[in-house]
Amino acid sequence: MKRTRGRKLLIFAVILIMGSAALSSYAETKGKDKVKYKRVKGGLKNMIEISESRDYMVRELNIETENYLKIKKGVDSEKLVKGETSEEVRKKYGAPVIKLEEKEGQRWVYKPAAESFSTKDKIYLVFDNDGKLISREDLSENEHQDL
Repeated sequence: MKRTRGRKLLIFAVILIMGSAALSSYAETKGKDKVKYKRVKGGLKNMIEISESRDYMVRELNIETENYLKIKKGVDSEKLVKGETSEEVRKKYGAPVIKLEEKEGQRWVYKPAAESFSTKDKIYLVFDNDGKLISREDLSENEHQDL
């Protein structure tokens, strides 16, 4: 949830910056043929910040997909085994897209960045309250396995 909240705040900040830059640079035409723009102090700085924010988002989305591919390979090769700790899994395969708190512990979700949460290409890992891996589910292959 923490990564998702951070992404939402980042997207909100980018929209806010873009909106303020657009509003501050627009001047009404009032029947004139051309739209006039005025220079805005900090306009270039705002554009650089937007570019850096975009680069950050692209990097994060690439990491999300890379982590999905690593965990998928671990599941397919059966190297992901029952009893591994959540810390071991995170170190080997990277952080999940989201961690869901549940009665029995945590459910981690891995998915490619290009996929939404409603598509099949997801892998769920379930850890007990002690942080030990107890099951996995690969929705791309409709496979559930209690480990």
